Amino acid sequence: MSISVPAIVLLLGLTAVASAQGDEAAAIKTFQREFKPQGRALETRKAVMSVSTESGPYKEELARRAALTRTWTDAVRGLRGFGSPAVAKAVADGWARVAREVAPLESKYEGFEKRIATAYAKVTKLSGGEPLLPGKRYPQKLVAAQQVWLMINRQQSETRRDITDLTSLQDELRQVVTAMKDPTGLTWLIENAVGNKRYGLSLKVAALRASAALGESMLPVLTTALDRADKPDVLAACIFGIANLGDKAKSATPKLIALLDHSDGGVREQAALALQHMKAPESIGPLVTLLAKERGHAQLRIAAVLEILTGQQHGRNVPAWQRWFAKEGADYTAGKKPLGLGRPSAHSEQDKKNYYYGIPQDGKSFVYIIDCSGSMVVDKDNPKFGDPGKGRDPVPANDKANSRSESSKRELILALSALSSDKRFNIIWYNHKATLFKKTMVDATPANIEAAKKFVRGLPADSSTNIYEALELAFTLTGRGSYDKHYGVDFDTIFLMTDGKPTLQGVGDDDPNKIIEGARKWNPLKRVVIHTIAMGESGIDHEFMSKLARENGGQYRKILAGGRVVDGSKDVGEGGGKK
Repeated sequence: MSISVPAIVLLLGLTAVASAQGDEAAAIKTFQREFKPQGRALETRKAVMSVSTESGPYKEELARRAALTRTWTDAVRGLRGFGSPAVAKAVADGWARVAREVAPLESKYEGFEKRIATAYAKVTKLSGGEPLLPGKRYPQKLVAAQQVWLMINRQQSETRRDITDLTSLQDELRQVVTAMKDPTGLTWLIENAVGNKRYGLSLKVAALRASAALGESMLPVLTTALDRADKPDVLAACIFGIANLGDKAKSATPKLIALLDHSDGGVREQAALALQHMKAPESIGPLVTLLAKERGHAQLRIAAVLEILTGQQHGRNVPAWQRWFAKEGADYTAGKKPLGLGRPSAHSEQDKKNYYYGIPQDGKSFVYIIDCSGSMVVDKDNPKFGDPGKGRDPVPANDKANSRSESSKRELILALSALSSDKRFNIIWYNHKATLFKKTMVDATPANIEAAKKFVRGLPADSSTNIYEALELAFTLTGRGSYDKHYGVDFDTIFLMTDGKPTLQGVGDDDPNKIIEGARKWNPLKRVVIHTIAMGESGIDHEFMSKLARENGGQYRKILAGGRVVDGSKDVGEGGGKK
């Protein structure tokens, strides 16, 4: 008995499907068995905390934690390539499980703040405010106080390591979603996870983006999610997903034009960007109206949307746009002119009134993050300092005005002085810890500016370079309300200045990739522009600094000897590698 070719093809196809289903079931089973990131497994043992980071027990503990993390990571990666509702549910459950484990660790981490402040105050009192230099003998009381302070910092750093180990698993789960191509699994995520506060905004954005990648067939699912969204963070995420469909989503144009009047700035901005991708002619008039209402970076982005759509280049000159639309807008809205062929113009002259390290202060609210680590005591024209293993090389006691620290303070004071009264700002200074000038953003009134200048002049320079915590602290300055904690923001621009690589007190070098991942989590919709500034020519991770700025819409500047400011991105390729 012979079997026809079509029958053979059908049989082979059914066999392949059955095999794939079996592989998926096995991957889910492995994930459910192995993925158990329990807090007790990550708790740092007290015995380990009492020994040196160079000791055998400490290294054994690190190896144990690394092995656990690898096991959990492998379990997640086993789900890649599959995308059924069962996989989607496993990913969502895994995300929620990690979130439950991270919450108490974050509380524990924050609990160190008061203890560290008390210990540091004691060290400062005993030392007279002077940094402790290696190789110099000090009174026993001061040495003991310094050791207590270092131990508490190390405990907090180890807790931070536990948190980042766990949140890296969420990044792995997000990548599983990013790779999903099964519409049934993505539909399950959109219907069950996008509107659920148990799941992070970055996971929701990944699901929406992956859905859009499948094409127009997913538009009904995305628009239904948009209609159901009742919080600004969910609305903005849904709009982001629809925007990824481009002009295939034109049927959603009326909904998005209506959202240009939403009370939340992030929703308005995402709607404008979506209308740009959709090349919707009827959106041009409402966008010109919106341009007149917005301020800061939001206004810059709306101006760029109009320039890309129309090919006109009026920057954020509202009267010019209004005159142009009154004269020529009818042809554009009638579809008689091609759309989407323009390019955004450079900053207009009104944007160039003030700079901070060569970067225009063209937003409406700024967070200045200033490095106050020990290496900032060296001469500002010393290009080589930056290797903590080489010891310190401070300027002479009678020449502190020429230190990197004092130079950076002068630059920040100039930037603050240039702010107009309608701007808002805050300052974060950091070394081993990150500390705010004020608990909330403040208006740039003369009184607040003078208080900030006095605050900056008194900043010390000591200890390590905890960039992760400084950035994380910035993103706590939010108007979160009941939204996703990584959505609401009370500022539009961050300036991050440093003269060294990221480090953790008592632990050593920090992983720059963890900071990049953190920024992706804290700024998933890129609502905040992050500019980076490096002082000195060595000891800087230029690839990290350039990538952090590039991924968050910012600029990277290097400050060389003599105070010369250069574009740091020119030394680093688009992919992050050196040219």
